[in-house]
Amino acid sequence: MNAMPTDSPCVWHWLWLTDSGLALRVGIGVAIFVVLAVVDLARKGRRATRWKEYLFLFTATAVVMLYGLANDMVTATISPRYFLEHEALPLDTPSVRPVAAAVALRATWTAGLIFGVALLLANNPSERLPRLPYRRMYAKLLYPALPAAMLAFLLGLASWGGCFDAILKAIGLLGPRSLKCVFCAHIGAGIGGFLGGLAAVLAVVRERWRLANVLHAHPH
Repeated sequence: MNAMPTDSPCVWHWLWLTDSGLALRVGIGVAIFVVLAVVDLARKGRRATRWKEYLFLFTATAVVMLYGLANDMVTATISPRYFLEHEALPLDTPSVRPVAAAVALRATWTAGLIFGVALLLANNPSERLPRLPYRRMYAKLLYPALPAAMLAFLLGLASWGGCFDAILKAIGLLGPRSLKCVFCAHIGAGIGGFLGGLAAVLAVVRERWRLANVLHAHPH
């Protein structure tokens, strides 16, 4: 655990660069969303929709974080050293999985939140396009998982076979084959997750246009 320091510069370092500071920032963000949702619900009653948006954002963030956690539990088995060097910890640290979990959650919560916001923006109210119901929106949250897993596997496998050795050496990444494999697997997961997220956003827009065409053809 990271204890909160007393002097101001260290407080900012603790807040932005430590796990406990991250937990506090996430907690404050969640609390703000909860308060806004409760206020909206109290003012509008059954017409309130903000809570649905916040629940969707929370779910999107949680889904991406769970994938990141699963990914890093696998890669921590392949190369514990990768995570220990990432966090500047001794190589004889007894248990790497808590370290890998912290790395995964830090790396994915922002991506998950951005993904959720992008999907909500793609489903924004429009005079020409009807909004998709949330049951369809929740299905889109699974889009990034498959391409992320596939590219992580393919790039990790290619790295294990030495395909990227020259590139990795050029950027200064040295070490055992397992470490290079995990590094490339993480790159693959990031690229695949981005492409899957983009596909989800495009799918929302496409389905809205399709629904608009159906309603236009059958107005009653």
